[in-house]
Amino acid sequence: MRKTDAQASPLDDALRAWCDELHEVINEAAGDRNLERRCRDPWVDVALNAHADQIDASHLGEFGAKLSGEDMRGPAFRAFAAEVRGAMPAVGWPLRLRLTLLGFADRIWWRPRPTGMGVCGKLFGSFGERSNDMVVMTSRWSGNGEVAGLDRLVEGMRLVDLACPPSNRPIGAWSTSSDLIGSTHVHIEDIHARTEAEFILKQSLFRRGLAGFREMIGAGRFEPMRNDERCWFVVTELGDLDRNPLGVNRRFLDAVDEVNDRLTWSQTAELEP
Repeated sequence: MRKTDAQASPLDDALRAWCDELHEVINEAAGDRNLERRCRDPWVDVALNAHADQIDASHLGEFGAKLSGEDMRGPAFRAFAAEVRGAMPAVGWPLRLRLTLLGFADRIWWRPRPTGMGVCGKLFGSFGERSNDMVVMTSRWSGNGEVAGLDRLVEGMRLVDLACPPSNRPIGAWSTSSDLIGSTHVHIEDIHARTEAEFILKQSLFRRGLAGFREMIGAGRFEPMRNDERCWFVVTELGDLDRNPLGVNRRFLDAVDEVNDRLTWSQTAELEP
């Protein structure tokens, strides 16, 4: 599916304005036009929620360390973040973006362009994820393609919000496990959700695409897909979402420390039942 510039949404326009602002910052930090030889397929990863944002320039090679967070969060970024936060329902966080640097575009060096975008921790684009209509291709070049569709992502999350029973449970990263191939395995999806109902709605949206999901919700009945009844849920608790939009997984060694703290305490006090 393709979208022309005339069809771009206000959110996509705000993102493009930030890309233009970021282009100036990156050009100044790069200092010359040899970046492509030093850093293959350079990109910037962005994550945003209602409380925090994260801009990861580590994939830009050595000069990525020269970029300060304040430089990358100029007026256009703040305007874009405000637009997104005003439009996105709470079930849609975090928004993710991948901005790939075009070595030569419109006769301007190192112009960032969105090659991936997604919600709930997912990232859709011309790479990796299952193809659907959650984002639309606006142009294509070798190895990548520019995408748009922030309005479509917001619409999908509003449909999820409409159909999802409310909950104040903490947010986790959800996946599914099944025995469809003869032995138990986990299909890692890491979709941010609070409940089983929220997870299956988001999973269905990403698998069906916006058009199919909109039609199902409009019909007033949720329909599982083939073999869904043979799956069960796997969820990982996420922490620090107020500071890190992607959250932080609890490590195995964190649990080990908790056990050892308890055992240390038990040496000096009677172990409670």
